[in-house]
Amino acid sequence: MSKLQDIRELAQEHATSVSSSPRDWMGYMDTAARLYRYPFTDQLLIHAQHPQATACASLELWNEKMFRWVNRGARGIALLDENGHNTRLRYVFDISDTHMVAGGRSPYLWQMQEHQQEEILTHLAEAYGLEEKDTGTLSDALMAVAREMVADSLEEYLDGLEYAAEGTYLEDLDEVTVRSDFRQLATDSVYYMLCRRCGLEPMELLEEEDFMHITDYNRLSVLTFLGNAASQISESVLIDIGRTVHKISLEEARKEVEISNERNYNNFNTLMRENKGVENNKEENIENEGGTDYGTDISSQGGLPVSEPDRRGGRSDNREIRDASEDIPEGTQEQPVSEPVPDRKAEQPSGRDREGSTGEDGQPDGETAEEPSGTGQGSRPDGLDSIYERTDGNSGREHLDGIGIQLVEDTREDGLSKAEEEIASALSLPEYPTANEQKRQIGERVAAFYAGEIPIPESVVDDILRTGGNRTGSQLRIIYNFMSEQSPGEYTEFVKREYRKGGKGFQMDGREYSVWFDETGMQIAVGHTVADQILDKAFLSWKDVSRRIHQLLNQGEYAPQSVLDVARDNALKEHAQALAYMKGDMAEGVAEIVFDEADLPHLRSIYPEITDYLTEKLQDPGWLSDLNERLEALAEAYETDNSLMRFHHYNPVNISRQFQKFADEVIPYQAREGFAWKEQQMFITQDEIDAFLVRGGAYSEGRLRTYSFYLTYGGKSKG
Repeated sequence: MSKLQDIRELAQEHATSVSSSPRDWMGYMDTAARLYRYPFTDQLLIHAQHPQATACASLELWNEKMFRWVNRGARGIALLDENGHNTRLRYVFDISDTHMVAGGRSPYLWQMQEHQQEEILTHLAEAYGLEEKDTGTLSDALMAVAREMVADSLEEYLDGLEYAAEGTYLEDLDEVTVRSDFRQLATDSVYYMLCRRCGLEPMELLEEEDFMHITDYNRLSVLTFLGNAASQISESVLIDIGRTVHKISLEEARKEVEISNERNYNNFNTLMRENKGVENNKEENIENEGGTDYGTDISSQGGLPVSEPDRRGGRSDNREIRDASEDIPEGTQEQPVSEPVPDRKAEQPSGRDREGSTGEDGQPDGETAEEPSGTGQGSRPDGLDSIYERTDGNSGREHLDGIGIQLVEDTREDGLSKAEEEIASALSLPEYPTANEQKRQIGERVAAFYAGEIPIPESVVDDILRTGGNRTGSQLRIIYNFMSEQSPGEYTEFVKREYRKGGKGFQMDGREYSVWFDETGMQIAVGHTVADQILDKAFLSWKDVSRRIHQLLNQGEYAPQSVLDVARDNALKEHAQALAYMKGDMAEGVAEIVFDEADLPHLRSIYPEITDYLTEKLQDPGWLSDLNERLEALAEAYETDNSLMRFHHYNPVNISRQFQKFADEVIPYQAREGFAWKEQQMFITQDEIDAFLVRGGAYSEGRLRTYSFYLTYGGKSKG
């Protein structure tokens, strides 16, 4: 087996290991917090091979930039390099595996001092728009930042998780539970890493049990989603904090220099006065006593002693750089400056505008503390975080290996001038139909010429509609929605929201059918894709879909009676879950107003017990009526003050509307006697595969990496 395959398997196995318990996950995060510049996969592999690592870089960078030699016998930390045409191994070494030689340097790893915490707290409050209740301590502020940034990017990090859940413990969980647990895990993980890197104790606010759901992410395929979220969000916040710590430290150093200069100036004046007094005494002694010399610390030239030049620091020209590659198992070393950018650039916190947010004045993890000299290249070692290296004007930064081993150039704010904004406004285009809408219009016109010649059988369409959308419990939600009296437009809008966007494939009566649904409606085509078919295709608007489902329900031919009977129970459970999660999102003190005092002790339990309690209470018409009045009042208050909710996924206005509808009378459906579902064999369509690949897969900036690959290699022949 090749070394490359060994490392791939190591990543898989270690993902299972770190997700096996809360304590194992926290152990991984202790390492990741120190190496926050690395992407998740690299952090995972470094933790597997060298969990105590603090600052890592390639052999070339240590030798040629930092003048540190890798110790004989040291083993490189193998990482997967997927930026080129083929995946290969690259190796980094921790600073503990190096030693300094003449002229060598050590990376500057920023450390927050206790007296700096108040200024950092003020910065976070301003930069992230924190409320006063979240700024009591720095720990409180870090938790608030973690909550806000996870909430802002939750949909992005969850995108595609459902496709990767097969074969993991997540597969048995419903969508609402997965979403809630993911958000809480990501928030607590980000907070944990922020605290660890800032020198704070995260377990003052957290408990081990807060990470209990990490065991559901028992494979790399799903752990990558959570790891990317925690890694990327904590990186962007820590870069900001590191920059601020550096600015504070520079200001403190500047003041210390001013104080020191003033002290030296005063000492110099004192010496000069003493010297003048001694000279006067010498003249008197020479004149009166024959020239006795009392002596002073002043040189014979009448000033301070002349300092001798320091000849100790020169680096020998005949030194030999030892090649440590003999200890590297396999793989080639990348060049220290010109290697490609790794998995991602650091994201900026929460998308807010802040002064200097596009550059780094400070140096998180691995930067040197000196200012650049005025002669061009400063005295900083090349290649360590925040090293100022002038280039051809490009204001970006070029990553090297490691937790902050990178080059940072001067940056400037990016924005449109007033004239540019006017030009952009003048060139704005009117709204045109989307690509999907235009393709559908073309397809419908062509299909109209051949109507009835090659139709999709009505029985096939009905069987497909009976399967509902792609989300868990979709059929039950559709059934329950049609049990209440609504307008045709409301039915149609619900069906459109329920299906969302996606596809599925079926094998029926010896033929394969692909299904795709999006904002325009549903398409059903013969074959593995709907994209290549024009004639062998059926177009259904959401109005068509809604109307046909309603007809099937009225005819008793949509679902068996056993399924129809549990639609109400499913609705009770899902409404209870939504209420429980909304309660968790409420700001401090709001739950005490919305819920009855007798309910509150039950709502402070763990989620399964909270949901069970609310499910039972929702079956009481009196309790539900009282709850609806309180939810309606909360919705009205929320429209004028949205700070009532810490997060806004469970919008009180929407929840109130949903519960008002839930309280309406429903009429259950009856299945036709003897009606039963046909079990259909399913397959993954080409449309689903394409949609997944377009998103870039499960990895950070996957689309950009794929696009970059084809720009580089797409036009080259394999010969």
